[in-house]
Amino acid sequence: MKYINKIMIATLVILGAFMLMGCKSTTEPELIISGTYKTSYYLNQTFDPEGMVVTYKVGDQEEVVTDYDVTQFNTSTVGQSTVVISYLDATASFSINVLFGVQTSTELIIYDMPDILQSSDRYEILVEESPLFVHETLVNHARSFTWIKPNTYTSVASFDFLGKVNVKINILDDYVVTKASVHPLAYDIEVTITGNTIEFDLEYPANYTIQLNDPVPQTTPNGSVIQEAIHLFANPIEEHPITAEQAALDDDIIYIGPGVWKTDTIPVESGQTVYIAGGALVYGQFNMYELQDVTIRGRGIISGSIYPREEAAQRAIPVELQRSENIYIEGITFLDPAGWVIHAQESKNIVIDNIKIVTARANGDGVSIQSCEDVIVRNSFIRTWDDSLVVKNVNNKSTYNVVFSNNILWTDLAQSMEVGYETHGEKIEHVVFEDITVLHNYHKAVMSIHNADQAAISDIHFKNITIENSYQVGDIWTETYDDFFIDLTIAYNADWSKSQFVRGTIKDVYFENIKVLNDKKIGEDTSNLVIRMNGFDAQKNIQNIYFSDVEFRGAPITSASQINANSFVSNIQVTSSNTPTGAHVYHYYELELGDYYVVDKVVIPARSQDAIEIPEFSISRVDPPYAGQKIEGNFTARATYGVTTQDWGGSQIINYDIPGFEVENVLTDDDSMWIADTWEPSATRADYIALSIMFDQAHQVGSIRLYGDTDSMYFQSQNISVYAATTISQTTGLPVFSKRLNGENYEFSPSKNNYVDIRLAPGDYIAVQLRFHNYEGAIYANSPFLRYIEFYPASLTFGRTPIASPYEDVYNPERLTDGDVMTYFESRKNLWPGWIIVDMGAVRDVRIINLHLPPLSSWPPRTQTIEIKYSTSAETSFDSTNWQNLFEGPRDYLFDSSEGNMISITLPNSVEMRSIIFIVTANTAPGGFGAQFSEISIYE
Repeated sequence: MKYINKIMIATLVILGAFMLMGCKSTTEPELIISGTYKTSYYLNQTFDPEGMVVTYKVGDQEEVVTDYDVTQFNTSTVGQSTVVISYLDATASFSINVLFGVQTSTELIIYDMPDILQSSDRYEILVEESPLFVHETLVNHARSFTWIKPNTYTSVASFDFLGKVNVKINILDDYVVTKASVHPLAYDIEVTITGNTIEFDLEYPANYTIQLNDPVPQTTPNGSVIQEAIHLFANPIEEHPITAEQAALDDDIIYIGPGVWKTDTIPVESGQTVYIAGGALVYGQFNMYELQDVTIRGRGIISGSIYPREEAAQRAIPVELQRSENIYIEGITFLDPAGWVIHAQESKNIVIDNIKIVTARANGDGVSIQSCEDVIVRNSFIRTWDDSLVVKNVNNKSTYNVVFSNNILWTDLAQSMEVGYETHGEKIEHVVFEDITVLHNYHKAVMSIHNADQAAISDIHFKNITIENSYQVGDIWTETYDDFFIDLTIAYNADWSKSQFVRGTIKDVYFENIKVLNDKKIGEDTSNLVIRMNGFDAQKNIQNIYFSDVEFRGAPITSASQINANSFVSNIQVTSSNTPTGAHVYHYYELELGDYYVVDKVVIPARSQDAIEIPEFSISRVDPPYAGQKIEGNFTARATYGVTTQDWGGSQIINYDIPGFEVENVLTDDDSMWIADTWEPSATRADYIALSIMFDQAHQVGSIRLYGDTDSMYFQSQNISVYAATTISQTTGLPVFSKRLNGENYEFSPSKNNYVDIRLAPGDYIAVQLRFHNYEGAIYANSPFLRYIEFYPASLTFGRTPIASPYEDVYNPERLTDGDVMTYFESRKNLWPGWIIVDMGAVRDVRIINLHLPPLSSWPPRTQTIEIKYSTSAETSFDSTNWQNLFEGPRDYLFDSSEGNMISITLPNSVEMRSIIFIVTANTAPGGFGAQFSEISIYE
């Protein structure tokens, strides 16, 4: 954590200096720094004032001074820093670059990945003749919001180096490349194309994008384009990498080594470091609540591709920070998250350095800073399907001192640099976007401030920015009036406003040195971009907006008349004295290789893996919950190969299993396993292997429990659909199966204690059939398997329609009885009590009540205060006089994900009831939630 405090001090000084740039009286004292002085330093060099002229000025009086003070000079960390010069009551500052040093040779590190992952079949990338592993990750070319998962991909690869390396990209399919360029263009990298090979040299670590051919216009309603691209993340060589041996000696290090892992939530604590090594791909996330002094670093990848994101309730956010401080995140790549990526809320002292993000699914924000203080986000690449860099207020808390520096953005949907819409808090002050390159901005404003609440937003800086391609289509793609280049707006918003009818203000906003390379749509000769500024009224207004050397529609802005501003905007000042140069090109070192140089290359080989592994810290030992009285009888089992939807191979004589792992083993609760024989060579997803359990008589089945290998340390999914039979065919003498549940992925892994519960509509079934479908990929088992199968009746509440108090967003009460513990109900925040009534349809002798939350390690522990009452009548009202207390008064119940996130209440004696009500008066979960349950299961 030694990096954080030093960086934070420099950051605060930068922001303080920016504050001095606002409206000044001409009689205010000021310092002017001039001359030719040193602005580039190596690590740990001392301050050199030679050539610096410091002038103290008051009004028309000037004096050159030498006894000034120098503070905040810091060369302990590579990157940009700020020096502050003070004399009497005046202060000035200037930026310096801190370089790694002089680089006279080339160091190269390449990380391979296990064979269970497949490198791209579109591109082969060679660095100094050694291949990189090329990931194919989702991107979304649609420019309108949708929950539908895209089917379009981009290629991503990474490596570490210092010095100079040669890169070759070979085209592996029939895609014809006639044009290629390396971005940011400011690096001025020469590219050659020979046949199906693209070649170029890189001299500095940076996050590069190689664009192939021209963008292709689409005929879809959004009217946008598709730009083929490869993202190549060239990291600097790691300083002080952590080895497995070092981590084993330090309890404060969580080490995730090379390989493919499923961790779900990584259990980090205050004072710990999580190191994700190069060559590691992790399906998981971090949830940091009220933690301090945490470091997350390495060269590994966090992927969300296995997690669903088809509705708001489904999300797996890679990094959640709440009420935490002194957090350092460096070097990690985030691919295909199931939602947004970094969510920092009510936290402070955060440094995010050299991260890489590519998102493609709903609400795919990049870095979202919400009601935080003292934050730096730097040296990073962020491609998003929602806002890339965004600052917000939530929970009526303020934001102070946020710096986004030296970042590269590609925004497929929404804004690239955004303050708002959520501004529910007193202030947002001192936010800086500097040295930003926007490769593409396809949808909404490049730079925006949207104040939909009561915040006083001030001292916002957009400085040294290059927009390579600003190709907005807006929300209404056939129109041009919402193709915003810059948008400053104060307005009520039905989705985001939390402060009702109270609006805030926007003032002291600076746009400086902003260069635009292209702002014309394909086939158009002129730009349609608009700069909009709309205040709310005479008091809730926009004021003091400064433009200095800003390009717009092909030329620098020279007049405030070029801005569409309403009558509640005042004091727009425009200066245009220099040609905009945009974002500075940052070089990590001074390169002095000479004509001949050494290449020190290390290729770290991949671990040998048969499947995705579960680390020790992710293992769950929570017993399966009570599911009712187990259905038992004289059952038989068959395993057959499915030919068509109707023909499940029931007439096959020999079971489809392998010797030693016979299908009969699933009927015995021991260590024996059933493993199906291999798939046919020509098998497609239409092929399936049917596991059929024939009952000795009809049974009321409502739940199926499947057990995997008890000793397995692998995560493996099986795609299973459920069929059931109520009759026997008079022709074949076989059960007549019909579909009850469509195919779904079910996870078998030690993190879920290697069991799966499947709930289906109860019926009098004489047989149940599981169809294991042929799905390929790293997450799927090579062959269907089971250790043991059990059948249970349905919960007394299954399929019933609950009645509840008002609820949040999409978290409706129907989720409580749908048989899915992953979907949940949440009552309206800050509206207590939250309550739920379930009518079981008839009077029942109730003995066991199970209350669930999603069994996810990402849910922090919470205590809910719950009062439970019951009635023998069909109740629909909270205020009914028929309610009787199940227990005296409310009780506190702890939901802990390490214990399965479930409360099981066993009554000493059964109680006759038809309706039951759960009244929740408190929930201790951080973030301020209402009553929460994912499933209410009741058994006799």
